[in-house]
Amino acid sequence: MIKLIAFKLFIVLIAVNVFSQFSNDDYNSALKAALIFFDANRCGPDAGKDNYFNWRGACHTGDAVPGGYHDAGDHVKFGLPAAWSCATIAWATYEFPEIFAPVKDRNEKVLRYFADFFVRCLKGNKFVYQIGSGGGDHGYWGPPEKQGNGNRTVKSAPPGAEVLAQTAAALALMNILYKDGTYLSTAKTLYNLAKANIKSKYDGGQFYKSTSTYDDMVWASIWLSKATGDDSYMEKADEWMDIKNDFGDDPYNKKWGPAWDDMTVFNLVKMAEITGNDKYIQGLKNNFAWFQTIPSSPGGIPIFHNWAVLRYASAEAGAGFLAYKLIGNGALNELGGKIINYCLGTNPAKRSYLTGWGNSPPKHPHHRANQPDEHSSATNNLYGALVGGPDINDKYVDDVTQYIYTEVALDYNASFILGLASYMWYKNGGEPANQAPSVQITSPLNGVALPIGATIKVNVEAKDKEGKVAKIELFKGDELLKSSTTSPLIYEYKSSSAGEFVLRATATDDEGKVGKSPQVKAEFTAPCTPGEIMSTKGWRATASHSSQNADEGPGSALDGKKETRWGSGAGQSDGMWFQIDMGYPRTVNQVIVDASGSGSDYPGSIEVYAGNDPDKFDDPVATATGDKITTIKFSQAVYAQILRLICKQPTGGFWWSIHEIQVPCVKSTAVDNFSVKNVVKDNSIGINAFTQNNAVIVKYNLPESGRVTIEAYSPAGVRLGILESGIKNAGSHTIISNMPQRSSNVVIYRMKFGNSVYEKKAVLLN
Repeated sequence: MIKLIAFKLFIVLIAVNVFSQFSNDDYNSALKAALIFFDANRCGPDAGKDNYFNWRGACHTGDAVPGGYHDAGDHVKFGLPAAWSCATIAWATYEFPEIFAPVKDRNEKVLRYFADFFVRCLKGNKFVYQIGSGGGDHGYWGPPEKQGNGNRTVKSAPPGAEVLAQTAAALALMNILYKDGTYLSTAKTLYNLAKANIKSKYDGGQFYKSTSTYDDMVWASIWLSKATGDDSYMEKADEWMDIKNDFGDDPYNKKWGPAWDDMTVFNLVKMAEITGNDKYIQGLKNNFAWFQTIPSSPGGIPIFHNWAVLRYASAEAGAGFLAYKLIGNGALNELGGKIINYCLGTNPAKRSYLTGWGNSPPKHPHHRANQPDEHSSATNNLYGALVGGPDINDKYVDDVTQYIYTEVALDYNASFILGLASYMWYKNGGEPANQAPSVQITSPLNGVALPIGATIKVNVEAKDKEGKVAKIELFKGDELLKSSTTSPLIYEYKSSSAGEFVLRATATDDEGKVGKSPQVKAEFTAPCTPGEIMSTKGWRATASHSSQNADEGPGSALDGKKETRWGSGAGQSDGMWFQIDMGYPRTVNQVIVDASGSGSDYPGSIEVYAGNDPDKFDDPVATATGDKITTIKFSQAVYAQILRLICKQPTGGFWWSIHEIQVPCVKSTAVDNFSVKNVVKDNSIGINAFTQNNAVIVKYNLPESGRVTIEAYSPAGVRLGILESGIKNAGSHTIISNMPQRSSNVVIYRMKFGNSVYEKKAVLLN
């Protein structure tokens, strides 16, 4: 009992000391130190010029591309972490210019040493992304000046879309900061190379292995769009955001932090700011909530991984403060501050983890130039390097050979600089600005194929969480198609010829802040032939459950390849669902679900729901017994954009798999004998059934079942009323309606059925 009381007292005393604070001068000094570190890792003939460290000089002058930075405590130049580090520091500079003002010159020198090297690495249509061999280089311990100028390994991209995109993003940011046209032109070339080779990965071997590409493409798209003012760079960003990495991670429920191989959290921050879309904001909330539940040391440092503890924590802290600045989400403000202060000395050991700075800093970082004789205590006093940091027990071993604790690297310091600068902004009273309203074209989907002659309802939705949306505008290219003061904005678009078109939308709030939608590029092609399978180009698939295998995602059921599949990744359960968004509302009367390549991976029965709102469905439109190939026929055709298939009667233990899902084109949707006729009370002509004065009769005939909408409009286009709206059977129909209130005797009746619109002008008798 006595020992227990003493232990509790010890914890309380530690807690009192842990939350000491630093002055603004301390933070400014730490930021300068973190930038100075990069001088120690300079490479090339100019490495020793104007260098803070007098023990650094020219090295590796015979490299295929001289210059750049050594990656860590070794002497290899790795492209992916270098590009990430440059972009991360440049982003911090862009967001917090006032924080970097006292170190403006040094910061620019660091960034340009990165960027000028990247420009030189582009040789025609090849980009040099690695110089030196990870394995071979690690066999040498000594200063870079003495390693020699022998032939060093050279690797180039393509292949390697991710390293091309990362570097494009870094150079686009550099153009934004320094208005250097060479940076921008190189960024454009690299981006185009990446896009042309988007499915290719670079050869990272066992060092900096890439597990994703599309996150890097989004990152490059964001910054090239910003640098050029060209929204077309964002055309695929929303689609690319949805694509999972090799581990099958859900990008909107990410359980990892920002790093050289994972741009997801950074992308979520920027996409949430640019679009205001709830899925990005919720994705950030999910990530930040997860981060606060991971194991932490007694001193409060979250432990992503036992290697590079402080690097991961600093980057996540930076993302948290940026989320607060850009979208008003303050979930990590308190924890982010604790992380930065922990790095600088507010921890149980009361020591700084920035070499040469603060109280009892590390003296033996894992760095060959700093400690040329690995087993000697003699060092060159490396300054400003963030070490990997302590373990989950707050233990730190200051030993050059214990690299898990003592390693330093470009991306470690970039992460720390982002976290530190953003915390300084917050600590100095930074507040989030008014957020732009969110706006999205929900129909048609980007990339979808549309039938020539069909009238497509363009649906634009906007909202503003802080005030109200004052104006929504829809554009085709630069041509304004329609403006509205209310959401949704609806516009009917039709084409009688084949070809692509690009739509975009903006929303302006009551304070003048403008939000932009992702672009939608769609294409009018030949009409769907009755009985044939609809093209799934541009369709989207989602599911309640998915396999962790990246090639078994929902999209695999729409790729036209029977050898691929969507797999639920878990045993079937009642209510499990698979959903397709067909890009715009269509007339549908059956769905074919092919599970024939996966044994018994299908439910006992499947319910189908149809609608235009993914969060709202009425009763099921059809139910069918499950089979290897299940053809689900509807009793009546429906007019819908979204189909949701729900598992009923689960087959015990089996996954649910769909190799292909197909929707056949329905038969002709022509409408016969649509007529409008005046009706007045006149017993002499034998219509006594209509005893009501001022009535109208509308007759129409349907060749098949489907949704019908009939509306009355004035000649000026003002809607006067709705006569019919709902699913109707094939055959003749009659509607009797009161005459609408109007300023003219002329009324236009408009009927929508399937993809067609029919009009009849009538002169109504009083």
